[in-house]
Amino acid sequence: MKKPYETAAQITSRLGRKGLESAFGGGFGLEKESLRIMEADGRISRTDHPFGDDPHFSRDFAESQLEIITPVAHSTEELYGMISQMHAEALRRLAESGETLHMSSNPPAYIPSEVRIAHFSGENAHKEEYRRYLLEKYGLEKMLLSGIHYNFSYSADYPSFLGTTADALYLKAAAWTLRYAWLIVWLTAASPGPFRAETFGQCRERVKPVYASVRCGKEGYWNPFLPVLDFSGVSSYCESIESYVREGMIYSSSELYLPVRLKPRGAYTLEALRKGIDHIELRMLDLNPLEPAGIALEDLRFLRLFLIWCSFCPEYLPDEKEQADAITNMKHAALFDEKSIWIREGSVLIPVREAALEILSDMACTFEAIGCFDALSTIEYQKRKLLIPGSRYAEQVDRLCANSLPSARITA
Repeated sequence: MKKPYETAAQITSRLGRKGLESAFGGGFGLEKESLRIMEADGRISRTDHPFGDDPHFSRDFAESQLEIITPVAHSTEELYGMISQMHAEALRRLAESGETLHMSSNPPAYIPSEVRIAHFSGENAHKEEYRRYLLEKYGLEKMLLSGIHYNFSYSADYPSFLGTTADALYLKAAAWTLRYAWLIVWLTAASPGPFRAETFGQCRERVKPVYASVRCGKEGYWNPFLPVLDFSGVSSYCESIESYVREGMIYSSSELYLPVRLKPRGAYTLEALRKGIDHIELRMLDLNPLEPAGIALEDLRFLRLFLIWCSFCPEYLPDEKEQADAITNMKHAALFDEKSIWIREGSVLIPVREAALEILSDMACTFEAIGCFDALSTIEYQKRKLLIPGSRYAEQVDRLCANSLPSARITA
């Protein structure tokens, strides 16, 4: 696999000490979706959203699908502390009415025939109408899949050290993230499921998983067509999305289901995005039932390192085939059985473990060479998932499921 980034000597020479310090700064945020369920039997709650208009405790698709939105943090550790505290606060308030939060990205084993769409009124009534449109188009089961979105903004002065603009930096990072989205899925998948389309959400018996991540697999959260975006500039990027809206293929830019999204400051609209990119959003993360708040601190650290590594990469404008291969690779990486997963790099197919270890080793060499020794333990944490049999999250969760059926809290 061709190494896409500069040598460590080139990086340190170009950035200098202050530039490297800037590379490791930035802003961080999380949006974490979880279904509210009844403590007594694990069934999806039918009650109203209990957090009022609190902007940090909102709803996603369903009235029972809580979305915890952190403020902007200025370090990974601060972000982890925020999501942990907010998750604990949500549990405390839900416990007062006999509710808790479902631990898996997959919905509980029993899905009622009707689940209330998130209710909005007044000037926000269009949000409820949009959700009805999604329900009709994609179906209830897919809409109930939950996950985590990781938001990251580079330091404001970092693009100048790279000799580029903020928009160009984010576009490059998004292009490389799309290419290697499969790696993040492979390392963080934590929602094993046996589902086929006709049985999705209805399995009560122990079945060997097909997916390590249902929501990132081929039956997960995807548009019915393959979007191809133009990463050559912010205007062309927005235009490539707008073209799908004009053609009636999607309702709005929010309906574009790809693993990475570029966002403006404030509300997400293409009009705002054309004025400047504020941050990048990674959308392929499962809830991790093994972690109290749904995500591991080391995984947050790794995502930060990954996006810094992307900033060291050269310009990259993936063509239609490369974008199609990236999505296919991601869907393959969401499978449970490693033996069936091959990653396509150009005309070459590589076993997923080999491909993942090569990237992680290259990342480790780069960060060690530029003197970022703290990064090595984070990368080693990811390597252990690959080198120690049964260490991937999905494998651990699957073993828990085998020992806890028919509990709805952990089971897919």
